[in-house]
Amino acid sequence: MILTEGPVTPPLQSLRPDPFPRKRESGTRISYLRRLAIPALVGTTFLTFVLFAPVAAGADQEMHNLKQGHKQQWRSLKEQQRAERNALARHPQSREERKRFKHDMKAQRRLVRQVQKTEVRALKESHRSAKRLRRATRGREARVGSEALN
Repeated sequence: MILTEGPVTPPLQSLRPDPFPRKRESGTRISYLRRLAIPALVGTTFLTFVLFAPVAAGADQEMHNLKQGHKQQWRSLKEQQRAERNALARHPQSREERKRFKHDMKAQRRLVRQVQKTEVRALKESHRSAKRLRRATRGREARVGSEALN
């Protein structure tokens, strides 16, 4: 049984604002700017990554390879020293011999660490000098180009 007494109210959904309002008319100034600005921004970003990412990736890769080599070198040194320590533990040693042996092992570790630090510093310096050279040549090319225009 349907009751039809009183005024009929529209459903609640029609009273709410439209959740998907219509877009602006095409041809307005804002949509024109959007059509130009967004592709220009995307293109600029893309070119930036294409031009500068390989340089950074190469430097990072070099450093990564160097660090991996250092890790491997350190592991092999530890393995070698462990074997020496085990071999020495099988035979009785005087206090002075044990002390000298420990000192020699420590000196080996210190030497390896020092050499590795030197290699890292040299690689970082070569990256810095390459970066300086790129900046200098880029500035020189810009100056040469502006002189040609005059």
